[in-house]
Amino acid sequence: MQYAQAITVLRKMQAAAPPMAAARIEAVIDLMIDLFDENAALRTRLQPLPQATLDPLFQQTVDLLLPALTSLRGQIRSLRDGGLGRLNSDQDDALHLAELQADTAFDMIDSLFTLMKVESGVLQLHNEAFDGEATIYRAWNWVKDRADARDHKVSMRIDDPLPPVLGDPIQVLTILVDLMENAVLYTPNGGSIRVTADTLGTHVLFGVEDTGIGISPDDRVGEAFWRGVHHPLVRQHPGGGLRLYLDRELLHLMGGELFFSGEPDEGSTFSFTLPTAVPSDEP
Repeated sequence: MQYAQAITVLRKMQAAAPPMAAARIEAVIDLMIDLFDENAALRTRLQPLPQATLDPLFQQTVDLLLPALTSLRGQIRSLRDGGLGRLNSDQDDALHLAELQADTAFDMIDSLFTLMKVESGVLQLHNEAFDGEATIYRAWNWVKDRADARDHKVSMRIDDPLPPVLGDPIQVLTILVDLMENAVLYTPNGGSIRVTADTLGTHVLFGVEDTGIGISPDDRVGEAFWRGVHHPLVRQHPGGGLRLYLDRELLHLMGGELFFSGEPDEGSTFSFTLPTAVPSDEP
């Protein structure tokens, strides 16, 4: 169900609901409209705002949004759990979309906070040696159920042995989850996903390959607030267009790089490097 359809269904629910329930549904509709407009505005900002402008504006927005978002998400979940009676499939779909939009707003706020810390140089990374292979499997456990639901064929190819990797293990886990989740979301049912890790001298190359929608030459992958909404499969999943941009910035801070390649409708590969935690044998 798309945004306009969800609004239509919610309006019908509101018209038939008792006054208290109608007021709650009106709050859901208002927030969905606000989030849709905000996401559209953010996607047009190809250049970051100056720090002096961004900080106060963002902080004020967060102070206003977070309590309302937290309350609204709780109300949505209560409605989906039958708080006001049993829902039909259209009603549940509409509330599910509203819940996804709220989750997207929370994710965008979190991403913007982290990005502001990166750009201002105050983000503290905890770089240490860690097990890259174990981190891959931890990340995959986060997305495995969604891949299974789409009947994706998944394979792993990891160097044995894979040397310890140097970086912030929590941030690297998050980056792997981002790349794997994108592969799952944007690969049609029955497609294939392969996760790799190769030793390249002083670095390890992590990769996530898929047979999904691919990348077009005009795509601005990795730019802040950009999403490939020209593709129907992307439009099915709300997002803020910040995760890949933030992942690339975090990798730079850890001495790594983000790479991507692909062809339209033939799949894509997203890879990144990190230094190993052991010295090279080369002189």
